[in-house]
Amino acid sequence: MKKVLYLGTDPSYYKAKGAQIIHYPVIQIVPRMDSYVKAAYSKLSNYTHLLFTSKNTVQVFFQQLNDLGISKNLLEPITIIAIGQVTASYVKKYAHCSFVAEKETQEGIVAFLRTQSLEKTHFFFPRSSLSRNVIMDFFQKSNISFQDCFIYDTVVQKNQPIPDLEDIDEIIFTSPSTIKAFLEIFSAIPLDKKLITMGPITQKALSEII
Repeated sequence: MKKVLYLGTDPSYYKAKGAQIIHYPVIQIVPRMDSYVKAAYSKLSNYTHLLFTSKNTVQVFFQQLNDLGISKNLLEPITIIAIGQVTASYVKKYAHCSFVAEKETQEGIVAFLRTQSLEKTHFFFPRSSLSRNVIMDFFQKSNISFQDCFIYDTVVQKNQPIPDLEDIDEIIFTSPSTIKAFLEIFSAIPLDKKLITMGPITQKALSEII
């Protein structure tokens, strides 16, 4: 049976027939709770739209709502947009999901937003401190009102024991940050393994290295 090394935070949505999944998360999600985050959440009733671009953001967002004692009922009139079906499935654990952008990139979100009437909108965009600025650039160039907020950081974690790559047949990279973390831990990308990337942005990041 082939052995597959999964480097992301949650392997539950990755299916591989006839394979043993070895979960070795090389990144850790560290939520922020500073005055800027608290201020952004305090304005929740003012937003018309809420964007989620990853499942990690969804989990941190709703945990922070709970920690701040903010009711999820405030989300009922808000249009919630998720990037891809996996992120949408996480949203639906806590609230409604109004739309799903099928192209699982920030460019996909922008393409979807271009099909919508965006007059008198006010977006809330909680995100990772490592996230790209494609959506932000679109908002600014289109004069769309928005509030973005870094609600968590992504840091490298080096758990013990470190897997022996000699025993691994395939490696799953779930984001550019997992590629960066892998290099910090293992020093090089093993080209004798099957390398699988989740999404075009991760694929682009890997192709720039190997």
